[in-house]
Amino acid sequence: MDKFYWYSVIAGATVIFGFLYGYFNIINKLLYRFIDSSLLLFHFSFLSLFIYKVLPNGNISKYIKILFPLFLLVILSCLYSSGLSRPPSSAFAFTNFGLVLFCCFYYLQLFEEMPTINLLKEPSFWIISGIFFCMCATIPISSIGDYLHKNTSRQLYLLVGGIGSFAYGVMHLFFIKAYLCSINQSKV
Repeated sequence: MDKFYWYSVIAGATVIFGFLYGYFNIINKLLYRFIDSSLLLFHFSFLSLFIYKVLPNGNISKYIKILFPLFLLVILSCLYSSGLSRPPSSAFAFTNFGLVLFCCFYYLQLFEEMPTINLLKEPSFWIISGIFFCMCATIPISSIGDYLHKNTSRQLYLLVGGIGSFAYGVMHLFFIKAYLCSINQSKV
C-alpha cells in the first residue's frame, strides 16, 4: 500500500483535467490526447508493477516479467498507429486484458497456496479484486469502442461509456476498502 495513493491522485487529476478540457476547452486537442495516452501507459505500468510486487511466488512472477514488455509493446504500437490523435479503444482493450491476466496470476497463486491470512483484511486482495472487476467490465466496452463511436448515436456511445466510468468508480471503492484494511492492520 506504500505510495499506492499516487494512482488515485493521478486518476483524480485526470478526471479534473478531462472535465476542464471537455467543458472549458482550456488546452488544445493534441496536447489532451497526448496526456491521455501517457496516462494510459501510467495506468498499465503502475498497476502491473503493483501486482508484480505482491506476488511472492517467483515462478508466477517470471510470467509477468515476460508478458509486461510484450503488452507494453502492443499498447505502444496501438497508440503509435493512431498518431496520438485519439487513443484507440484497442489500446485500452489490450491494457485492460493485460491487467486481467496479471490479476489471474495473483488469484492462481492464492488458490495454489491457500493463504493462512484472512483475505478480507488483506489490502492487496481488495486492490487486485477492484482492478479485476473494473478491467473485466471495461474490456468489452473498449473492444467495441471505436465501432460504437463511428456507427452509433452519440447518446448511445456516452451511455455505454458510462458503464466504464461506473466500473472505475467501483474500483476506487475497492481501493478505499484496501486503505481501510491497511489502517486497521497498522493499529493492530
